Amino acid sequence: TRIQITRLSQPAGVTPAATPEAPPPQVGGVSIEGVACNFNDINDFTLVLQRSPLLIPASVAIERAEQQAEILDPLVEGRCPGTPVDAPSYLVDYTLRANLTDTPASELIEELEQQGAVGLVTRLRALRDTGVLEQ
Repeated sequence: TRIQITRLSQPAGVTPAATPEAPPPQVGGVSIEGVACNFNDINDFTLVLQRSPLLIPASVAIERAEQQAEILDPLVEGRCPGTPVDAPSYLVDYTLRANLTDTPASELIEELEQQGAVGLVTRLRALRDTGVLEQ
């Protein structure tokens, strides 16, 4: 409730598909942009992302964190949850960067299922059941 993601994107570069002569494409990265109630919330979010099995922990980093110039008007924008009534509230714009793990999706089935990727999990299990993927 104290941090919001406003944009999630991947670099625009296109990696060619793997061929028998060429190695498989490199796993790409992600950029996460948003607003938070304060700098500590961004640090906490960064630590949570570093624990994700979908990202390379050492690659998760804060690229930018800047406090907005304007104080939040509690009558118009509201307040950040947990902020004392008499304290001025500023939002902080942030950008985080991280690289995706190169762990095959077939090894992340349980994590993907917990994240709600039902269609992908169903297809992976079907491939495993038919013997296309190793168990």
